[in-house]
Amino acid sequence: MLTAAGWVVYDSKDANITTHPGVAIREFRLKKGHGFADYIPYVDGKVAGVVEAKEQGATLVGVEMQSAKYTVDPADALPAWRRPLPFAYESTGLETRFTNGLDILPRSRATFAFHRPDTLADCIADAQPDASRIARQNVSKERDVVERGDSWTTTSNKQLNFVQHVKTLLKQNGRAAVIVPDTVLFEGGAGETIRRKLLHECDVHTLLRLPTGLFYAQGVKANVLFFDKKPAYQTPWTKKLWIYDLRTNKHFTLKTNPLKREDLDESVACYGAGGNRHARKPTWFEQNPDGRWRAYDYDELAKRDKVSLDIFWLRDESLSESDHLPEPGMIAAEIVADLEAALEQFRLIAEDLEPSENVQTS
Repeated sequence: MLTAAGWVVYDSKDANITTHPGVAIREFRLKKGHGFADYIPYVDGKVAGVVEAKEQGATLVGVEMQSAKYTVDPADALPAWRRPLPFAYESTGLETRFTNGLDILPRSRATFAFHRPDTLADCIADAQPDASRIARQNVSKERDVVERGDSWTTTSNKQLNFVQHVKTLLKQNGRAAVIVPDTVLFEGGAGETIRRKLLHECDVHTLLRLPTGLFYAQGVKANVLFFDKKPAYQTPWTKKLWIYDLRTNKHFTLKTNPLKREDLDESVACYGAGGNRHARKPTWFEQNPDGRWRAYDYDELAKRDKVSLDIFWLRDESLSESDHLPEPGMIAAEIVADLEAALEQFRLIAEDLEPSENVQTS
């Protein structure tokens, strides 16, 4: 988990704290009578905290007293950003807790990953702007992305970050319905990571595919993604994703053919299933290929390229039967929508390719 967060991990005998802005030393000997800390993280050559690693299933609340004791003074000769050390972690691999000693009222809280070295450097710099300015300047100078210790991954995609943020806000077994563009369903890289994590740590049970042009700017295709937050567990919480396709062969406009409440009646009935989500029945099957409601098991989703949730199964009538073509105005509007969506994707790519600004040091 430390490596995934950008730390270089060394055994004590091989440690070199100058090779990287973030170095974690394993099995670090403390001063006499205090034993060993599982990991000691260095930020730009100075100790920033302690990490206590425990076996899965261990209760971390009691471990906080142990790691707090280590932060007071792990060893007299250690170069440190401040004493007591500002940061303490306790982790089983499935559950991680974090205490920020720089807070006005420090308290332990759950987090989903270790913070990156540059994130901790920013915290130190904010608390001690003069003494720790070098910590902010010497950490890795990546492009401006959102980095949070409770996020699964870092990305400049605001919609992917929004999904991560909503998940962190939910209480255990809390429920969410999030409107997201299609890119959240199929984008690779960080998008794939977030979808895998979401399917594993939440029960992602429903996806409503909306007609073009709703909720977002013209040209962006949107969906409603429903999921419930679950406690840490070894196997994925998502067992089955139900999808309702309200987009294929549907042509709505803002003026001449606006979306009405009755257009949503079937999807609402399918979602509710009489109040029992586990009693849902698909309307799609081999004898009814036009059914708009069907389910995909977790194994099917996990095997898809980049774990894409951008799934369609209905035959687009406009591609095969000229009699079913929409009005010319609708066709023109859909072409504009597709072009604008493509333009937005190129805009994001252009932003990714922009060189980062050089940071001047004094």
